[in-house]
Amino acid sequence: MKLKTAILYSLAREDLKQILDDLDLHGVDRRSADAMRTALDRTRRLSLEGLLGYLRKDALRAICQELGIPGCGSRAELVQRLLAGNAGGWGSAQITGA
Repeated sequence: MKLKTAILYSLAREDLKQILDDLDLHGVDRRSADAMRTALDRTRRLSLEGLLGYLRKDALRAICQELGIPGCGSRAELVQRLLAGNAGGWGSAQITGA
């Protein structure tokens, strides 16, 4: 599973709706979390960096820990580690408990 996809599956329904509204994406069934995740995963309007901007520090820390990278530091440091790791090739790693 790609990192972007895994992060989308860690988000609550209300968070998904907020991202859809922010990106002004229409024609997505908002009753279905899976439909919203699929639409957000497929759109080019939402980059991994943009998606990470919606996560709180505790969620970023949990994702880092699932991937086996240090989960300490500032929010900006956690985002930087995730982006660096994704560029390094572990973007297909499994995130099980996010």
